[in-house]
Amino acid sequence: MECLLASVNPLVVKGSALTEVISRVLKDIAGLQSPPAEVWRSTHDELTRLFQRLKREDAEASAISAQGQGLLQTLLFRPDLPNEALRLSRADVVIAVAAFSPSSVTAMRTDILACIAEERSAVVRDRLGVVPLADG
Repeated sequence: MECLLASVNPLVVKGSALTEVISRVLKDIAGLQSPPAEVWRSTHDELTRLFQRLKREDAEASAISAQGQGLLQTLLFRPDLPNEALRLSRADVVIAVAAFSPSSVTAMRTDILACIAEERSAVVRDRLGVVPLADG
């Protein structure tokens, strides 16, 4: 997972090529069938790093295509995250996405609010609660 997500380099790939690479990587990850918790943790950690890197390098928020947005939501809002550590790492990804692309968070608003409402851990709820959600 680390190598796959680290291969997305906004210093080298720009514009529509960057959008294509991001979508392809998200599609590859979404294709994993029932990965173990360690793989999910690594995926979340690397997705967080990817979105932090995209923001740091001033990549355009449009680098996340509609297809990429859908794949990202599929990856982040799976119902089968078994433990608090994984749900916290998912929250970190959502925070990184919010910092990079507020429009992506707007698209995920319903899913984020559902996670907050259904989350049994106050720590995870609080972490998700820092995500800026526009009223709507």
